[in-house]
Amino acid sequence: MREEVGPSFSYSRLSRRLKAIQRTFHDRDLANYRAKLKSLGVPRQVVEEALLEYSKAKKMGYKKSLLSALKVAALLKAARLYGYPLPLKRALEAFPAGRYELTEAFRMLRVRAADPKIFVPLIVSRVSNGRRGEVLAEAFKRVRGVKLQGRKPQVVAALAVYTACR
Repeated sequence: MREEVGPSFSYSRLSRRLKAIQRTFHDRDLANYRAKLKSLGVPRQVVEEALLEYSKAKKMGYKKSLLSALKVAALLKAARLYGYPLPLKRALEAFPAGRYELTEAFRMLRVRAADPKIFVPLIVSRVSNGRRGEVLAEAFKRVRGVKLQGRKPQVVAALAVYTACR
């Protein structure tokens, strides 16, 4: 009688099975991310671009602790690419992430700073002034060459609208 030494399964079968499990996890994670983005009311193009960026980032390699931060970074990168005014605070409400993880995810995805111009129409739409067109044009002029220098882009845009209203 011969005793078998070692496992009774092949490693190639195990690795295929593990890859299938990882693939289903990845697909499920993307489906959950898409559903959450749609519930935020983000435009379709931004959702698709965010899914693409997030998928690329996951394939590059990541730490498990970075998942939520990668979701925020991908969403903000897509929103800024398409000019959709999405504040960081709103993205963090949907996908909570720590400051360190968020900084690392921003660096991984090369997220650029937000342009204050994308927030100007949003702020002007909330102004109850009869001359919105003039205010919008003046605010765009004022915000054109402004450097952020540590300020939030929403604050810079609000300041430009405020001075345009005076």
